[in-house]
Amino acid sequence: MDVFLRDLNQAYSTGQLTIDDNSLMRYLDYAAIEQQIPMTAASMFWREALQDCKIDRSLALPFDRYRLSDEHRTNRGTLLSFDFGQNLSHDFITYSSSNGITLEQLALGSYYVFLFKLTNGESDLCIGMNTNGRYKEELMSVIGMFVNAIPLRCQLDPHWSFPHLLEHVKEMFTSSLEYSYFPFQRIVAQHPNATKLVIGMMAIEMAGGVYCPLSPGDPEHRLHALVEQTQSRLVLVHNHTKTIFLNDVISIDIDPVLMNKNIEIDADICLLTNVVVAADYIAYIIFTSGSTGTPKAVSIGTYNELIYYHYLTRS
Repeated sequence: MDVFLRDLNQAYSTGQLTIDDNSLMRYLDYAAIEQQIPMTAASMFWREALQDCKIDRSLALPFDRYRLSDEHRTNRGTLLSFDFGQNLSHDFITYSSSNGITLEQLALGSYYVFLFKLTNGESDLCIGMNTNGRYKEELMSVIGMFVNAIPLRCQLDPHWSFPHLLEHVKEMFTSSLEYSYFPFQRIVAQHPNATKLVIGMMAIEMAGGVYCPLSPGDPEHRLHALVEQTQSRLVLVHNHTKTIFLNDVISIDIDPVLMNKNIEIDADICLLTNVVVAADYIAYIIFTSGSTGTPKAVSIGTYNELIYYHYLTRS
């Protein structure tokens, strides 16, 4: 927005924009260059940084209101602001400058301590942060969408002093920003749970089915509505969801399969070679949140899915 306002002000003030076609990079150029950026080092960094991290686990935070399981979600948020006060702000700035860390790093370290105490000693903390994505000087003057989210993981030791924690946060923060150009979708795709998800999706598609994810955290009426819209003939359930679809649709409990790796299967899996999957077939279906009415289905074709997988696995 700052880039746009600067150019807009220049256009109104001078009646023209100063553009040097030989030196300025355009967003279209960036999009092409990004496809050629070596990603091996960044991929290795994020894989190591998030090793054994339960990135999809929610923190056990206290709450002030019990949320019913069937309560309608509005997807609305609230913005809260507060004033530190002049004395605390002065101390915050003084501590930052005297210890050689940025205000952002000091705030991040304080936030980790706050979460540590709020969760009764959870030492493996991972939070998300948006970066501006303008990691090159020539990108500073380009209008475009460069924002990228990155996970910031802090494995703190309860015996650390606060200065020790800040040194750890500073090192982690600096290293993470160095590789912040690595797309968030690819960071998440490297996580083991994401790999299992992809394997499950492809197994369903190879069997000739269409994958449609259902979240066990959604109200039952929404889950039933999604199954009805897709006219699903089979729902895979587990321990937490098998009671939701008792008599409405045919369901299979996958827990015995997951827990017993030596289970014998009577089906002839060689028959899967006879299943035809074409590029124009539907691979999976996702739904909008439904915050403005009935959830709407969006179908993704097999060709688009393969292109996306190719992008994720590119190094």
